[in-house]
Amino acid sequence: NGNLIINARAQASKQATPSHLHNYPLQSKHSAAQYSSTRTKMPTIILKKTFKIKPAGFQVANEKSFTFHGSAVTDQIVGAVNQKLAGIRYASAASRVQFGGSSSGHYLAHMNHDCQKYNEEDVICAILDTMEELGWSFRFQYDSESQSVKLSGSSMTFRELFIF
Repeated sequence: NGNLIINARAQASKQATPSHLHNYPLQSKHSAAQYSSTRTKMPTIILKKTFKIKPAGFQVANEKSFTFHGSAVTDQIVGAVNQKLAGIRYASAASRVQFGGSSSGHYLAHMNHDCQKYNEEDVICAILDTMEELGWSFRFQYDSESQSVKLSGSSMTFRELFIF
């Protein structure tokens, strides 16, 4: 059962966070208790991990990022996720993953190659653990891929979506 795995992971990954970070309460504008007490359907939050490959001659450009989607995503949720992400012990050349606003209105975090290679699983666990602590149950995950061919060059995009 996926929920058992997530609960075990949440129990195993309690980490201290730097004291200079804001201490966000583990409650959000939308909480599991709020929806279960009123018997209304809890809104959906999607965490999308995108990996885009753009071949250019003998070089390949890569873009790796995470975005949060859904009307239920709040500054408090993102703050709690960022706080947990700050507690990860990143590899020396790995970028620190932190969510911020994007021009499209979503919360966006970039990840460099070393972070993907050495810390991607830590990042995903930190996000899943925080969402569980906030009352957002992991529902399911799926992968998708698409390919684009244009005169200026081709690209492939791989997406992994985590639904809460």
